[in-house]
Amino acid sequence: VDFDGSRCIKITTSHPRLDGPSLPGHNTHGGLKKEFAAAEKLCVRQVKYRFCFTDLDPTESHSDPYEHGFAFFTFGPYEKSLQLQKGLLVEPSQHDPTAYQLVWWDQALGHDGPTIMRVRQGTWYEVLMTFDWRTTDQTDPNNLLAYITVTDRETSSPQMTIKTSREPLTSFGIYNSSASVSHFSSISVRYSKQTSRDGSLSTDE
Repeated sequence: VDFDGSRCIKITTSHPRLDGPSLPGHNTHGGLKKEFAAAEKLCVRQVKYRFCFTDLDPTESHSDPYEHGFAFFTFGPYEKSLQLQKGLLVEPSQHDPTAYQLVWWDQALGHDGPTIMRVRQGTWYEVLMTFDWRTTDQTDPNNLLAYITVTDRETSSPQMTIKTSREPLTSFGIYNSSASVSHFSSISVRYSKQTSRDGSLSTDE
């Protein structure tokens, strides 16, 4: 679709209704994903994308922030039994009933990572994630270092360093998990096969 002068992907997710048909766009699994064979041993190098979001039910989302999220950009696998997604999402603030924040999310850890930036509805943000396979984390060699920056028309977040697991790229996706509308554009995911300079993967024996 065309939105705010940009050609983009629009994902609409709404609450199911108990007293009749679901509202337009309701889909508990709404989104897009791309999958790769694990045997390819792919390393994600860099991710760029633009996004904006609208919360369709701010009162509900702020009443239980950890149960709501918008504009997910995550890496799989996506099977519920594995609980291994990680990536970025927008979640409502616990402390301000009108505020939202972009956070790093890692299901394997069981909790949110650091807040990357406070974000606003209806504003376009540009995200850059760079994954550093060739630098060893001195605290834990099993970690992969990722550097994240986010910018809008007025501000830029400081570069944030995230420590995540050294898993091969098997999938990535965009979606919502709450009543919201998200727009994504200019999505670029760079990846290539593992080389000797990349160090080990978590799946290596």
